[in-house]
Amino acid sequence: MNLFDKLRSGASGTSHRCRWAERRCRREGGVEGILEEAAKEFAAKGYDGARVDEIAQAAGVNKATLYYQIGDKEALYFAVLDQVMGSLDAAIGQAVEAAEDAQEKLRQFVLAFSNQDGLMRYVAPIALREVAAGGVHMPPAAMAHMSHVLKTLKEIITLGVDRGDFRPANPMMVHMMIVGSLFFYAANGPLREKVIAATPGLREAIPFPSMTEAAEHVADLVIFALKRGDF
Repeated sequence: MNLFDKLRSGASGTSHRCRWAERRCRREGGVEGILEEAAKEFAAKGYDGARVDEIAQAAGVNKATLYYQIGDKEALYFAVLDQVMGSLDAAIGQAVEAAEDAQEKLRQFVLAFSNQDGLMRYVAPIALREVAAGGVHMPPAAMAHMSHVLKTLKEIITLGVDRGDFRPANPMMVHMMIVGSLFFYAANGPLREKVIAATPGLREAIPFPSMTEAAEHVADLVIFALKRGDF
């Protein structure tokens, strides 16, 4: 299943621009280089600030080729969001499926974000921009992936409660604890480095974990909060 097959199957509301992009990609072949550069541009500047001509230049193609292969800026944005959200959704599903008990499933759910460190460079800032803007440009397929991730977390919590391992908790709030922490940490890396550079001794005084270490820490905190008998 290619990128646009996933986009089409992810939600019934796929726009005509996405269907048009699908037809172009089937004729022209892979466009991974374009999508990679588009992800960088959207992550850095958001939808409104991104420029298609700069994406084309960075990808080493002319603007006409980009439009021919994928479509306009909306189709390009939809393709990028479906790819990054879909990959994250799939990685979480595989990690959770391989774990046996609820506690380990929850840990693997959290760690899946750090295992997608390359994607997090793009998905975190893009997602936070969409949150701030009220999801004005969020495509239906990407929202379907987000909903599926939340459903997966709900199933883990329900399993833990049913087996007496977890106390009842609102899945949405647990989701905010996990995703909010990891997305913000992934997105604020450049600012974090500026603060460290401007504050002598800060790096030595306060450990700044890698993305994997941050995910491990978040997993420990969330599991501790949900486990029965810890309070």
